[in-house]
Amino acid sequence: MIQIRNLHLSYGKSEILNIPSLDINTKKITALMGSNGSGKSTLIRVLSRLQSPDSGEISLWGENKPSLEMLRKICVLLPEPALLKRSVRENFKVILKSRNLLSEFEERTSEALALVGLDEKFLDKRHFELSSGQTQRIAFALALSLRVPFYLLDEPTNSVDIATSKLFSKAINLMHEKYGCGFVIASHDEKWLSMLANECVFLHKGRV
Repeated sequence: MIQIRNLHLSYGKSEILNIPSLDINTKKITALMGSNGSGKSTLIRVLSRLQSPDSGEISLWGENKPSLEMLRKICVLLPEPALLKRSVRENFKVILKSRNLLSEFEERTSEALALVGLDEKFLDKRHFELSSGQTQRIAFALALSLRVPFYLLDEPTNSVDIATSKLFSKAINLMHEKYGCGFVIASHDEKWLSMLANECVFLHKGRV
């Protein structure tokens, strides 16, 4: 469970977030909806600890100051992900090694690539050989390969077509059902997201 209390964040005189109280079930698929500028991306960054609020408390699984080990149970995917300037194989090796999962390389990469509709020949491609859509797919596959308990996805279908968006939906549902992964997903594609989510949180001018 994520518990948000009295969260405020401003840029200069512009209020970006003002959330007195919000609870998010980390075992469910939660849609984060709202128009452009409503604060969705900022909230994702705050929840992932990539950005600090001006004030307020965010409790993650009962901890106001979660340990590094607890934060490693979260994976965040930003709208324009950047891969390491190496092959896709090396990208997978680096991320899996960081979680002591390198011994499961074959099984995890095979499953993750299949979930985003790519085959294993992509492992030998360099970062500059990938289109923006393929980069988005690989970044999502990298995240899925970790099988963490909780994912924060900001515009995961950015740069991909409708068919790939449907693949991503299936992948999220499979991860939720097979591994018990929870998700908070922000997307401009409200139709796609509303069909996928168990719960919805609407933001308007930084307020729920």
